[in-house]
Amino acid sequence: MQEGLITQAVKDDITHNSHLKGVQSGAMTTDRLVGLYITIQQRHSK
Repeated sequence: MQEGLITQAVKDDITHNSHLKGVQSGAMTTDRLVGLYITIQQRHSK
């Protein structure tokens, strides 16, 4: 997943900045990243 997608989701108030920081620092696990991606996609489709 691209960092840009998460950045845009933060700007759109879909997710929190802490998620972006987790991706940038490499601290977010793959399963959390997949879950975040699914959440972003679901909230964008509303």
